[in-house]
This record gives sequence, structure tokens and C-alpha cells, in this order.
Amino acid sequence: MSVPYSALLLDVGNSRTKAAVLQKERIIMLGPVSDEDIGQLIAKSQSMVLAAVGNPLLTDWIRKEAQRRRVQCIEARVTAKAFGISCAYESPSALGIDRWLAILGAGCGRHRAYAVIDYGTAITCDFVDAERNHLGGWILPGVNSMRGALVQTTQNVAARKTGWSRMEVGQNTMDCVDAGCLSAAQGIIYQAREFCRRHFADFEVILCGGDAEQFWRKNPDVCDFQPDLIFKGMALFMPEKQA
Repeated sequence: MSVPYSALLLDVGNSRTKAAVLQKERIIMLGPVSDEDIGQLIAKSQSMVLAAVGNPLLTDWIRKEAQRRRVQCIEARVTAKAFGISCAYESPSALGIDRWLAILGAGCGRHRAYAVIDYGTAITCDFVDAERNHLGGWILPGVNSMRGALVQTTQNVAARKTGWSRMEVGQNTMDCVDAGCLSAAQGIIYQAREFCRRHFADFEVILCGGDAEQFWRKNPDVCDFQPDLIFKGMALFMPEKQA
């Protein structure tokens, strides 16, 4: 059943809040939004889906603002099974909601096994088999976290505070740090493909997240890039989608 009105999708993350609008079957991404933007978006909406992994004060304000404006607010949560996909965690609530939404979003219309890699503050990779069972996944630092940790825990290693070298092999310490962090982050694509080859007869690897596009551009033949994947997962929680 199609959604007869616009709905707001809000993803409250650790470092920023991202928004999208669901119009009928189309997701329109708005990108990062300020607190002031959030209030204006809520005021223009009849309903919304909220997913929060961080910033509890902002999340609580969003709930109260939606209630004040009489906007239906549905909170996306991790459960043992949703939309035909089972969660591997013994305690499903311990799985991050962004990971679950990416898993659900990637499962829309997909009938074979897949790995979904989310390049954000942390990099996560989750595997789902053709029977729609979530098998589990991996978590590792995002590229900025890798670089920051290297500088903080290693003596005599300097790194850029902003920007990235695009050299494949560094010829000074800063370039070596950048090349190493980017290569490590890119390597998860190949490790995911190797896992899939061992366990699945047929599979796909899907990338999402703020840092994903650069890795997809280097590997367009072995993976897909879906920037709106988490919002696709959020859209499933609209009552009309569940009808």
C-alpha cells in the first residue's frame, strides 16, 4: 500500500542528524540538518519515523516536539524479527539501530544473500543469507577514528587533521598514514566478499554511509552503493508499509 502523505525520516547519529522525506514511494534525502531545521521539518510533517543511536537530549526534545505539534512519531527499534529478517543477536536490543536499518533496507526486494557495509563513524559489516537470516557481522573504526587512534597511541607518527592524501603508497609519514587507513577500510569489501564466497552460492555486497562513495568508486564492479539504505529501512516502519 502506498503512503498517502509525506513522512519525515530522522536519523539521530553520534555526530550529526540526517533527514529524508518519504513522498509516496520516493525517498528524498535532505542530508545533515541542524536542530532548528529539525523543528521546522517536524512542523511541516503529519508523521515521522525516528531512529536514534546517540544524543539522548536531542532525541528526547524531538519526541516532545512531535507530541507538541501532534505529529505521529514512530520509533524504529531492533526486534528479534522484522519484515521477514531475523536478528542474529541473542539480545536484539544490543544491536545498533543503524545497523538494523541498513540490514532491513538492503533486504527490500532482494532474494539472495548479501553483505551490507556501512562506512560511518564506525565501519560495520553485516551478513544475511538467502533465507533472510542475519548471521552477524563485524565492527571496526571508521577511517577518521583509525587515523586519530594511530596518532594518539603511537609516538613520532604525525597525521593530517583534515583532508586525505589520495596516494596509493605514501612517501612521507602523513601520506603513509592516510594510505594505510584508506586501504584498511577498503579491505573490508574484499574480506566480506571472501566470507560470502565461502558461505553463499550467490550474493551481493552493498555499501552505504557517509564515507562509502569513495570506496565504491574504487570498486564499482564488486559492490553496489545505496546512499539512502538506512532511510529505506526506516520507511518500512510507516504503518502503511506494514499494512
